[in-house]
Amino acid sequence: MELDQVEKKLKKKVKEIFLKTVPRYYDHTLKVVANMKRIAKEIDDPEDKTILLLAAYLHDIGYSVPYRGDYVDNISHQALKIKLHSDVGAKVTEEVLETMGIEPEVVRKVSYLVSVHHREHIEDRHLKMLLQADKV
Repeated sequence: MELDQVEKKLKKKVKEIFLKTVPRYYDHTLKVVANMKRIAKEIDDPEDKTILLLAAYLHDIGYSVPYRGDYVDNISHQALKIKLHSDVGAKVTEEVLETMGIEPEVVRKVSYLVSVHHREHIEDRHLKMLLQADKV
């Protein structure tokens, strides 16, 4: 499946998830995706572009997961909120991408980025680009 087709399907799925749960994250996600597209113009490797674009769409998907009668987004304890949305977001990322038929290695890499996207100390070139795109 071509990247533009993957993006179209993923954008629809992410929109559906966020608008049913925590709508404010959909607008944020679109801003991060736009930033990532600008950053990715400098990248030649199609797999790297795919990984980065998918991570941009899914980096905050964990906020939409139910938690104690609400959503992870509404946890008041910031450290717990960040940890949970990263951990459960990685699992949701795997589920979403696997159902789309994305190859396992790409799923693994994107899920990893979602799980660590608040850990600036990790040396990973993809993570650095995701963190840069997430500065909105």
